[in-house]
Amino acid sequence: MKSISKASAWAKLLYEFIGTAVILFSFNFGLARPMVFFMMWILAFKVSGAHFNPATTLAVFIVEMQGRNIIGLLLTIFA
Repeated sequence: MKSISKASAWAKLLYEFIGTAVILFSFNFGLARPMVFFMMWILAFKVSGAHFNPATTLAVFIVEMQGRNIIGLLLTIFA
């Protein structure tokens, strides 16, 4: 497994935070939701995995068995 540098870890948290905020904001605009979610997914997929949901983050964490990086999991969920 590759080691994640501090800069890319902060970028991951930033992308998750901004993606979640934009998607939550888009719930005010009914027909724009799928388009906004897809656009944010395209922008954030390579950096953070584009989870935007704590349940998805936890599921990926469990499946990939990254038990050594529980602090990264908690930071991503809180972001």
